[in-house]
Amino acid sequence: MQLHHFSTVECTHVRPHEDRNIVCAAGEVGTVFETSSGYEKIILVMPSNKFRNTYPDLADKVVLSVDDNEMNQLVITKIMENAGMKTISAKNGAIAIQLLQDGLKPDFILMDLEMPVLNGLESSEWIKKNLRENIPIIINSGAVSALQKWKLKCIGINDYLEKPYSMHDIFDKLNKNVTVAHA
Repeated sequence: MQLHHFSTVECTHVRPHEDRNIVCAAGEVGTVFETSSGYEKIILVMPSNKFRNTYPDLADKVVLSVDDNEMNQLVITKIMENAGMKTISAKNGAIAIQLLQDGLKPDFILMDLEMPVLNGLESSEWIKKNLRENIPIIINSGAVSALQKWKLKCIGINDYLEKPYSMHDIFDKLNKNVTVAHA
């Protein structure tokens, strides 16, 4: 996956453009990047420094993003970078656990539920049972059933995001859990 275009623009409204999705809030100035993954093209407009100013406690935090979808990983990475955060990516739960066992100490974990090898529920349960660090885990998934929500609560998941979600949703969840990371 390559970054095809990178520039600063002013966005005045949300508008569809041919086969692309444009994600933008009215009147914001930000960074545009366009990427393609086979059949899919996405253009994101990232408001410059908006989230750094709105969520200053999140600056310089490290997020372990666990998702098997490369496009989702790229979007999360760009969103976090725009807020001054660092992202480490893992394409499944087994890789995430190995990174943690090797000494990675993220401030947050964003975990997809449906992944090959080791899914988000199994990975999160292992992390909560076997690691002494109190790392907030936020599940991000297309759909979270009532049974899954109950299981997530039972194993100590801190929060969840249902896709599709906005940048504000992500940062609100991270900000809500930033104190947990330092408890």
